[in-house]
Amino acid sequence: MRHALFKPVLEEIKKIVEETPDTRSFYFDKDGWAGHTPGQFAELWVPGVGEIPISIASPSKSDELVFTVKKVGTVTSALFEKKVGDTIGLRGPFGNGFPLQEFGEKNLVFVGGGIGLPPLMSVILEVLGKNKISLFYGARTPADIVYKQLLNELKDKIDIYLTVDVGDGSWGGEVGVVTNLLRPERVHPYNSVALMCGPGIMMYYTVKRLLELGFREENIYLSLEHHMKCAVGKCGHCRIGPYYVCIDGPVFPYSKLREVEERFAGTVF
Repeated sequence: MRHALFKPVLEEIKKIVEETPDTRSFYFDKDGWAGHTPGQFAELWVPGVGEIPISIASPSKSDELVFTVKKVGTVTSALFEKKVGDTIGLRGPFGNGFPLQEFGEKNLVFVGGGIGLPPLMSVILEVLGKNKISLFYGARTPADIVYKQLLNELKDKIDIYLTVDVGDGSWGGEVGVVTNLLRPERVHPYNSVALMCGPGIMMYYTVKRLLELGFREENIYLSLEHHMKCAVGKCGHCRIGPYYVCIDGPVFPYSKLREVEERFAGTVF
């Protein structure tokens, strides 16, 4: 796979995994891929339909390039019609990733909601075995939990806490918003960094909860998906204050976003 920033390169779909009724993971060979930092994204192009920005779900050290996609619109619907062996266009990687080199051996606290788990999973798999990891993840229903098999494989290696908005007869776990999982006996701010991705309202209240627990603003990182389109800072769709999410993000420390949120209320979350 060649490095492509402005012109998509057609690549063959090697594998498709159904994660939930409306979410699938698409696998590609990584040969020739320029490399990425966990947290970056790429543009997926369905010829004749359009393209969409999707976070890279696989770690940089993987031999595969994985994108986990939720069916929500025209382009994703067209992508869901593709089969193994079909081709789509890819360009990227774009944006920044999580600054893993700054985290060292600190404890990493991951908070995800819904389809916000894939970019976090790329980091988890990257640092697995190096850092102490805690994952707090919420989904709408048990059926909407992404990466069920992978989470089951990871449960003996990291601390995993799950919740759903609405349970069913088979669900024996917690019910409620993901912030309910963030309890003092589970989350300790000392020598810890928090990383999150999910719906804006979830991240807004998660930040508030982490600050209550004693986290410093500079130790809280958010991955935003804010109307990105061109991926190179030209169209302006993803601008928040002085920043373009596609090139200045999508990963931001909260210490930087707080100033933008105060000046441009409602543009971040």
